Amino acid sequence: EYLAESTLDCCGLNAVVQLVSTRLLVDSDDTLVVLHGDLPLLTTADISDVLHCQRQLGGLVIGCDQRGVGTNLLAFSSDCTPQFHFGVDSCASHLASARGAGVPVQVLRRLGIGLDVDEPRDLQAVMVALDGDGAGNTRNLLCGSGLGARITLALATLADDRGVDREMAN
Repeated sequence: EYLAESTLDCCGLNAVVQLVSTRLLVDSDDTLVVLHGDLPLLTTADISDVLHCQRQLGGLVIGCDQRGVGTNLLAFSSDCTPQFHFGVDSCASHLASARGAGVPVQVLRRLGIGLDVDEPRDLQAVMVALDGDGAGNTRNLLCGSGLGARITLALATLADDRGVDREMAN
């Protein structure tokens, strides 16, 4: 089922996720996982761990970014649906909101959840992580095709340009 934002009578990430979460969890005991689409290292083991933690906790699981500041994933059931605070310092905001509402909360740190791609250095970290052993569609795409070579070259060029910019500033 697809819900167009224009049909929801609200706008913005937090309002839309709040409304859709409420709709999806009506009369449900299921766990809902809200996650961002820029998690190239996310695995089934990450999701299994999230679901296990949420079931054990019976509250809110926050999957934070690698810096411990942002929120890349939330897992919860209808009785502990959070107020959404995606944006600046969202991990602390989600944590404080849950604690203030008396909801059990746990922050979960896993590479597959934590490494989102917001900046070139994040993409560089993805490429390094994929360079080791392993399988998966992301690895096959970025390491087993010409795309990975082009990304590596672009990142190297970007690093060289930054070095030139620093030299020019001195």
